[in-house]
Amino acid sequence: MQEIVVNNVVVRQTHKQRAPIPDNDLTSQRELPGHHDRPSVISEYREFVQRHSGELPWNARPRT
Repeated sequence: MQEIVVNNVVVRQTHKQRAPIPDNDLTSQRELPGHHDRPSVISEYREFVQRHSGELPWNARPRT
């Protein structure tokens, strides 16, 4: 705790500190019972593009 003195008035300055987040916190959530293990969004997107690549507008062939 710090003290700041302004015009003979002492003001205590407190800093709220966040609780430390362990590095493996996100992966430990998956180990909890009842937590569904969802694949990452990137892998889901990659699979979607592979399955539907011909239907996507930026991959569509021009009509002749």
